[in-house]
Amino acid sequence: MDLGTGPGTQALELSKIGFKVTGTDISQSAIEKAKKIIK
Repeated sequence: MDLGTGPGTQALELSKIGFKVTGTDISQSAIEKAKKIIK
């Protein structure tokens, strides 16, 4: 669980090495940025 994930860069790197990651953030704009980066 990545609390305060922001743009999701740490969550993305963890997922690349095999972790199942869930990112959360209070900022809707941060979540939207993370979704764009992950795709």
